[in-house]
Amino acid sequence: LAYCVCSHNQALCFNILTGKLVWQRIFDKEARSCLELGHKLLSPISFGDVVCFPISGLGLVILKKQTGQQVKRIRIKEELVSAVHSKNKLLLLGKRWFYVLEMPSGKPLWKTLVKGGDYHEMIQPNSNSCVIRSADGKSSESAKI
Repeated sequence: LAYCVCSHNQALCFNILTGKLVWQRIFDKEARSCLELGHKLLSPISFGDVVCFPISGLGLVILKKQTGQQVKRIRIKEELVSAVHSKNKLLLLGKRWFYVLEMPSGKPLWKTLVKGGDYHEMIQPNSNSCVIRSADGKSSESAKI
């Protein structure tokens, strides 16, 4: 299955072999409002039987892979700039905070203030750490996960 977002208001799931639409899910009013205000929707990330849609300014919408039914929503009001996964963890980088959630449950494990502020890129982590780069490209820091 392949997942994407269309028209700032719905998640789509396609059969990767046939291209046929399997399901579509219209995001709720709050999610649509965030997207219409110009907040970013980061790439969907798959874990077990769920797929996660990180929405900047709102948090995370977790849907069942096979049906598109919403399982959970985790509120993170900060602007999210990057999301990657490492084994059973989802790493979310905001403008000021770095979040680590256990997946597929979405349970928050910890968050930390990113020193120096305004980081915008997270390099794919290895099993124990990841690198966060600043918006100006002049500094970076490593975070253990």
